[in-house]
Order: sequence, then C-alpha cells, then structure tokens
Amino acid sequence: MFLSIFLHNLLVATIEFVPVLGLLFFMISAVETSVVIALEGSAYHVSGLVVFASLSLYPHTWLEL
Repeated sequence: MFLSIFLHNLLVATIEFVPVLGLLFFMISAVETSVVIALEGSAYHVSGLVVFASLSLYPHTWLEL
C-alpha cells in the first residue's frame, strides 16, 4: 500500500514539473482535491473548511504538500 501511494505521488509530482502541462495538471489536481474535501464535508453536514481544518491537524497532510 505504501509503495503504491508513493509511486502515485511521484508520478503526479513528475508530471507537474513539465512547464505548461504541469501547471494545468496541478490546477486540476488541486480542484479535484478541493471537491473531494467539500463532498466529504457535505456527507457529514459540516463545512468543507471544517474538514480542511481537521485534516490540517495531521502531520501527513503537510508531508503530502
């Protein structure tokens, strides 16, 4: 499991290094992440900001950046 997550993150980071395509890919992945956080918040009837704030408390959130 750890290896597959690492390889996926490495693939995403490698694509983001490409000058024009990388910026577009970064924006798409940021929007998709925001949508997932908002949907998770709506499933629990809380704001997406509350979900983001709770996720920000974990150290692995900051390691993913």
